[in-house]
Amino acid sequence: MWEQWAAISLLVSLVFIGGICSLVEGTFYPGQSTDNKIKLWFVLHGGVVFGDLILIPLAVWMWYESINFSLGRLLITCPLAIAITWFCHRGWWFACKDQPGYMYPNQKYSKGDPKFWYRDLPVSAWIHVVYMIVSTMWIAEYIFNPMPADVVKKTFDIFVAFVPLAIIEPGIVQGWPPTKKDITNSCTIAVGLWVLIGLVTWGKLVHWWIF
Repeated sequence: MWEQWAAISLLVSLVFIGGICSLVEGTFYPGQSTDNKIKLWFVLHGGVVFGDLILIPLAVWMWYESINFSLGRLLITCPLAIAITWFCHRGWWFACKDQPGYMYPNQKYSKGDPKFWYRDLPVSAWIHVVYMIVSTMWIAEYIFNPMPADVVKKTFDIFVAFVPLAIIEPGIVQGWPPTKKDITNSCTIAVGLWVLIGLVTWGKLVHWWIF
């Protein structure tokens, strides 16, 4: 049981540490900084404040007893989680110039060069990088471990709720007032993720991913 609590505490602690770093960096809440270019402040990012702090830890709590860790699988899921996290954070960098957020307040250190996008990540954003790697590995473990049907159904509800908090809400807030392109892009990604969540849920309910 202590290991289960330790796993949840790690995730929750990372969010709090990221928040403290954001507060110090002046990107935590609207009005904290005189830099009015920032649109997506830490407290306005639903995916972080509600998703990372509440929904993901809740899901991990439900999965924990059903997961059997495998060194061979971890050697695959860890690089995969790092690659997904790298891809996402690099992609978010390109929106920084016109729509700065707490993860990319500016492009000062990269001087606008995409090859050096990672130089613009403040400490709070690096905390998010660590969180995303860890949580993505947990999601991979969920996918490839058999789960009881009730856990699969509850997980479906959690991630259906997580998607708009992590994709649609931040996309609209960061692009406020949102353009048609902002809304279309956010909703398109959200729908794609919902389809993926549905397929994984179906696979675990009717195939060998469930016991």
